[in-house]
Amino acid sequence: CGDYRSSCGGYWSSCGDYWSSCGGYWSSCSDYWSSCGDYRSSAEHFHF
Repeated sequence: CGDYRSSCGGYWSSCGDYWSSCGGYWSSCSDYWSSCGDYRSSAEHFHF
């Protein structure tokens, strides 16, 4: 699935692809949000 933690922006731009391809990333996303709170609110409002 690649290194989804490489950057907040890069992660969210393809977040939908990660979730559809790797169910495990759903659980990992919560940890990522803890590190990038600002991106969390963006993801909740915008569906990539």
